[in-house]
Amino acid sequence: MKRTRLFWIFGLALLVSIFFWSQKKPGHPAVQKQLGPIKKATNLQADTTTPSSPQTVAHQDRKPSQTTNNSPSNFGFGKNLRALKSPNLKKKSTFPAPSPDLLSPSQTLTTTSWQLLTGTKAVHDIDRQIPAQDVLARVGNYALINDSGFIPDETHFSSRAPLVVYDSRLQKAGVLTGTLRLKIENTSQVQALCQQYNLNLVHSVPEARVYFVKSNLESVDLPAMKVALEKDPRIHNATPEVLSKSYEKK
Repeated sequence: MKRTRLFWIFGLALLVSIFFWSQKKPGHPAVQKQLGPIKKATNLQADTTTPSSPQTVAHQDRKPSQTTNNSPSNFGFGKNLRALKSPNLKKKSTFPAPSPDLLSPSQTLTTTSWQLLTGTKAVHDIDRQIPAQDVLARVGNYALINDSGFIPDETHFSSRAPLVVYDSRLQKAGVLTGTLRLKIENTSQVQALCQQYNLNLVHSVPEARVYFVKSNLESVDLPAMKVALEKDPRIHNATPEVLSKSYEKK
């Protein structure tokens, strides 16, 4: 009996000990309550930063300031302003709008808004020997000058005396040079075409099948020649050349 009692007493003591130590584990709420103040104190120490010394602040304030120079020269304006003040600038020529009664339809440029201009001649002046005061405008290497007695005639066209044309819609002058731009279906036919129509090959772009030609005759019926070339099945189209880029006067 004594042994049995001792056994039960020892067992109860063991159970009490186990229960007591289980209550003291770190994950238990009671233990968390005790550890809470310690963790807060640790966090406060970790978040505390050392303030910068006055020398450090002064050193940071000494950073060089960046200034932006917004002067006109930085944007290219200064150069443009100097150019505007330059006395050697070229002045663009403006062709004076002609009177409507000086304009007549062109038989060569039927699909365009170009019209023949009476009283104005185009003179080849590549060296610019014609005085500037006599020149109305310059188109390519041609000088456009007044000639009240000049009447354009496309049926007796000469490449030495190209005709002046005017586009009222665009308000600009041009020069009908007598050169035609041909788009040919078969490039091997170029020589045969030139011989048949007595044409001189001025320039060519074989890869595009484009050829620029003009008549070898001193005087040619330009509208009739254009129609004949357009009817030829070997030619896709024939377009008369009009120079219309106005150059600047000096």
